[in-house]
Amino acid sequence: MQAFRPHRRRHARDSSKQTKYVELALVGDHEYVKQHSYSDDDSLMYMLEAINIADLVSGIIY
Repeated sequence: MQAFRPHRRRHARDSSKQTKYVELALVGDHEYVKQHSYSDDDSLMYMLEAINIADLVSGIIY
């Protein structure tokens, strides 16, 4: 038989002080690369720059 243990009082966490993460899937379409005459490296750099700008803007908002 298991011994009785009194319940501990739970404390609410302050979620505003915790680091939050978002996973992002990025898809580079072949038609996009052809339309803009980008190399694979150029198209990757363009998409990464767009993500970095969105990250910068979201940091300013929050």
